[in-house]
Amino acid sequence: DPADPELQALAAWTAGIAALAGGALAQSEQCLVRAHDGFAAAGDRQHAAETLVPRIVALAMAGRDAEAVACGETARARF
Repeated sequence: DPADPELQALAAWTAGIAALAGGALAQSEQCLVRAHDGFAAAGDRQHAAETLVPRIVALAMAGRDAEAVACGETARARF
């Protein structure tokens, strides 16, 4: 169901990982943010936190080190 927020979050997460694997770092980060926000809105805190891990990679590879560190600290606090 396209209206299912968890399904949309999962699709965004998958797209984010695919973009990361393909080197599209900005696209990956955007998808992972959408995935995080979708899972959080659905009340799925565990999956929301899990989207932060590949987001750290995307940010670091893009040279956005301060943001990667901040994202990592957020992830660590949730696990």
